[in-house]
Amino acid sequence: MVQLSRFVSNSPVQGFAYDGSNFYIGFNDNIFKVGEDGTAKKHYKFNVRREIEGMSATGSNLYVQFAQRAELTQGRI
Repeated sequence: MVQLSRFVSNSPVQGFAYDGSNFYIGFNDNIFKVGEDGTAKKHYKFNVRREIEGMSATGSNLYVQFAQRAELTQGRI
């Protein structure tokens, strides 16, 4: 089991969302899907080189808003 503090250490969290059963933590072009027990379930990596301004999870969709432009993206989780 990977504890939350081990992969967020020394990185500011830029986005955080909860869908009722999992947490989503975003920072530095990474989003981690984390179970309620702290287990890392999935890792999403992208290369936009912009900070995450906010995140929201609902149903099977994750919404991420990036900094510098008013841009909201949607992806299936």
